[in-house]
Amino acid sequence: VLLECVLYSWATVAVSLIFWPVAGTTVFYGVVALALGALLLVQAHRMLNRSRAGLTGAKLKTMGFFHLTNAYLALLFVAVTVDPLVALLIA
Repeated sequence: VLLECVLYSWATVAVSLIFWPVAGTTVFYGVVALALGALLLVQAHRMLNRSRAGLTGAKLKTMGFFHLTNAYLALLFVAVTVDPLVALLIA
């Protein structure tokens, strides 16, 4: 299951980055998507590594990862919402 979490994380970050050029968003969105995506991927791989090291239960920090994924999506949606305002300020 943890490998699937890592794969899901990679897919999620890839799609969020593809949105940048396809939707014509500004650099603001790109920077936020890159930073949040990097954080998500690092934590997903850390969780997988903890599992491979033999840790189980709360030591895997699965709930922390769950909360991070929710925060990732929420902050990414905030960036999508704020990005048009940034575009107006830059123009």
